[in-house]
Amino acid sequence: MNKISLIALAILVGGACTLLVQKSRVRNLPTNARANAELGQRMQKAVLTDQDMGEIEQILRAGFKIDDPIGCGTFNCVDGAVAVGNVKMLKFFLANGAQAKSSALMQAAWCKDSKVSFQLVQALLNAGAEAGYREYFPTNYVTGDTHEPDSRRFTSPLHVACYQSYSDVTELLLSRPGVEINALDIDGRTPLMWAADKGNKKIVAMLLAKGADMNLTNGRGQTAASFAHGPDQSDILEILQKASMNTKLSAAN
Repeated sequence: MNKISLIALAILVGGACTLLVQKSRVRNLPTNARANAELGQRMQKAVLTDQDMGEIEQILRAGFKIDDPIGCGTFNCVDGAVAVGNVKMLKFFLANGAQAKSSALMQAAWCKDSKVSFQLVQALLNAGAEAGYREYFPTNYVTGDTHEPDSRRFTSPLHVACYQSYSDVTELLLSRPGVEINALDIDGRTPLMWAADKGNKKIVAMLLAKGADMNLTNGRGQTAASFAHGPDQSDILEILQKASMNTKLSAAN
């Protein structure tokens, strides 16, 4: 399993962890804090387990703040709705004042259903999430190409969409400002390298049309074409070679 998929698993497991540890502390909290913590526990169950919109509305009417955590760290209602792939729930939270967390775009891009992923990403972007969100890695993470820690490396919703081979999500992200199209991620790959590796001609063409650099090399000296040598990737290699030729002709003129 490569690093980008391992990180996806960490996001899901770490973010959506239960409040079992917190439950033991609730009894020692002041009355108001205890009441809000108990509402948070109810909200977690309503969002992640039951997906019960009626219960969610009751909890909000009882005074639970919509952006407050319902899990570990800052994992909140928006994160929960995205984690369970519930588009209706996500839109409800956003329509009722929840912050469109740019970090939630990562989990949305990781959704196993490409159509649901598109709807989640679209809802978040329309509510103000930044398509160019960067998720950085701990300083002890080594890259897949240089095998050295690199604090400048990050992954993004675009990297994930290309890894997932989600054409519609990729197109949607490319239509928004701020997207880093030529950035190397923790695995040492650009979005174009992932698209070439996955054999997705449509995504490769979209990225090239948006200015993706097919000649960019990673720490191993690999370009996008390096990932297009499988038995079913001749079309990808042809697209890259034609684009390279057109670039050289343009430069000559």
